Amino acid sequence: MAQILSKSKLANDDLKMLRAILALTMALPRDTLLIGDVVRIGERLTHLTANLSFRAHTDGAAHWAISTQFAIPVIVTISQLDDRPDVSLVTLCLALILLSFPKEISEDVLAGIIPPRNEANIQVVNYDEAKDLVPLEKAGLISMENVCSVTRATDPKSDDWVPIVVITRDDITSEWLVGEGRGNSGQILFAEVLVELVYHLFAGEIELETLYPKIMSLVKKTVV
Repeated sequence: MAQILSKSKLANDDLKMLRAILALTMALPRDTLLIGDVVRIGERLTHLTANLSFRAHTDGAAHWAISTQFAIPVIVTISQLDDRPDVSLVTLCLALILLSFPKEISEDVLAGIIPPRNEANIQVVNYDEAKDLVPLEKAGLISMENVCSVTRATDPKSDDWVPIVVITRDDITSEWLVGEGRGNSGQILFAEVLVELVYHLFAGEIELETLYPKIMSLVKKTVV
């Protein structure tokens, strides 16, 4: 990873490099990367590609802005609501997914159809931390049975600025090591976030029954 990040710039079509960084990030055992490490990676990625900007809050919490192409230019911001290293790592990997697979999302998932919206905000927080920030019980989230839960606007047509909130379980980065040739919690996270992102961009005007298999087919490409 250090060799890749040492480059002065990534070529515009050098998606393999971004995917390599994603794979290497997910190949590390839990607690290997700390918040300071994610901050340094984010700052370096900002110099490597013009399609990403990064800043860290005073506590190290990550904030990303990704400029990508889903048939049209789309801006996605990803914000960390707590200061946990595992959540910081989740935001990094989500940013890399959006940067690494724009063509597949545009052509295979959206089939070239232009979404009516071109902006989205994703907020990521650990479940225990979220209890102090969000009325989880009112949303029906009393416990975390799955590795993550992703929210959806009540009225997707009118709630343009309602964020997509990703709530993660403590062990989400414990079960997402790549290199085992099978799906893991990382792929579950990517699939659920991509479904809600596309749903948001289309203001709910999309058939979920058609969307799910397309997303799953895309996510399988991240299994190595």
